[in-house]
Amino acid sequence: MKLAAVLRGEAGEDLLATYDMERRPIADYTVEQVVMLSQQREHEGTDGITVNTLHVNMGYRYPDGAFIPEGDGQNLPLVQQPESWTGQPGSRAAHVVLERNGQRLSSIDLFGSRFVLLVGSDRKNWVEAAKHVKDTLRFPIDIYQVDGHNADFNNPGNDFLDAYGITSTGAVLVRPDGYIGWRKPGTGENKGEMEKMLTNALSTILFR
Repeated sequence: MKLAAVLRGEAGEDLLATYDMERRPIADYTVEQVVMLSQQREHEGTDGITVNTLHVNMGYRYPDGAFIPEGDGQNLPLVQQPESWTGQPGSRAAHVVLERNGQRLSSIDLFGSRFVLLVGSDRKNWVEAAKHVKDTLRFPIDIYQVDGHNADFNNPGNDFLDAYGITSTGAVLVRPDGYIGWRKPGTGENKGEMEKMLTNALSTILFR
């Protein structure tokens, strides 16, 4: 995805260096855990296994890379239970159930080919700001409002805001690979300020 973005002229070449930045710490951790798991199975049996394969496969975050870290980023663990992550940049975007026209789907179904901006119910301005940024940068972004007037999706479980660590005035930017690139937990800014924040976030992530 990163290589394709660079080849299409959507991102700067420095984006390619973030692949190693993001993946190497996770690869080192995975190798360490696999070796430990093998040793535990051989010497201690099933009851002696302490390696949590769910953590290894789904519970990690990127410590550095193509995302905008928050102030507490250095204090976050590398790995934990997947459901313990709540929208921190560099972590995997959470699954929540969404509904539209009586049909239910997972929030994860929205990711895969483009950046996705998810916004809370009280900030239609985010949608308008994002559309302007999309046109100005000539960069494809899918924009969805969850709950509220004219929402794209409803959230029947009422767990979207908690799962992504934002308020109803917040927004979260998810990369095509399903990892959080940036978020604004809540805001009182006007549309112009929102446009500036989102433009800066995308430009930073894409090395533009």
